[in-house]
Amino acid sequence: MKKMKKWMGAVLMAVMLMMTMITPVSAATRAEFGRNSCCTVRISQSLLNKRGKQYATVKLKTHSGFNTGWNSGGKVMVTMKDEYGRLIWRGVKRGGDTLKLGDDHRIYRIYVSAYDEPVTGWIIRQTIIGGNNFTNRGKCVYWSFSNQKNCSIQ
Repeated sequence: MKKMKKWMGAVLMAVMLMMTMITPVSAATRAEFGRNSCCTVRISQSLLNKRGKQYATVKLKTHSGFNTGWNSGGKVMVTMKDEYGRLIWRGVKRGGDTLKLGDDHRIYRIYVSAYDEPVTGWIIRQTIIGGNNFTNRGKCVYWSFSNQKNCSIQ
């Protein structure tokens, strides 16, 4: 009986360890903020061959420190560059937003960083914005892309 309890305890610990190691998104589409915060997206050749303006899309998600896979909706600064490092677009997005990638570039390099609103002005305003930035940082532990259409993520 003691042997069985030890064995069941070991199996339970192994299952719990495996559950904490499972990630909801693949490693190619996920990165931590501040580390390797770049993703390369290739537009599909079939989209590039179509006439007229076409768009590929990827959905940006932000995640808190918990390994749930749910989108936390954090504010992020997104920078898109072409394959030669030239700036295409830069702006603020939220986790859950869909990014449209035009067919005017074959490759997009997308950089994602947590967004901190600039703090200036009165002390009350500084306190509120500082608190908002602190809360947003908690929502931005790592980011991921999902639901890619007409493109591949590397």
